[in-house]
Amino acid sequence: MIDEITAFENYVQDAAAQEHIMNATQNIRSEREVRREVHDAALAQGWPILALIGSGYEGGWPDYLIVLPGGRACFAELKREGQHSRKLQTVLQERLRRAGAVVVTDCTSWQMVVEALRAEGIEVR
Repeated sequence: MIDEITAFENYVQDAAAQEHIMNATQNIRSEREVRREVHDAALAQGWPILALIGSGYEGGWPDYLIVLPGGRACFAELKREGQHSRKLQTVLQERLRRAGAVVVTDCTSWQMVVEALRAEGIEVR
């Protein structure tokens, strides 16, 4: 049993290392880099932004809550290139939309967030 656990731990470490190498060689930004870009850009717009990741809420919540002009809530789910929201996330995103929030999903850059907000009729400078 110990050998199986060790083998699994080695597999996970190897998979993470391979993913990191693949991202570096293909010039794919990590989700963390995307989050930093969006966080800084929202603050530059003068919009309050709250990170929900790792906040202890039930799973499925978007990465950020951004307060748009007029006090409207915008939830942003950010991903690195090639990734998409999980089923639990899409269910919660739909609930948030039905409650009247703006929800932008699977954005891999600030530009994608801007485009999604403009599609909602929200002005971004």
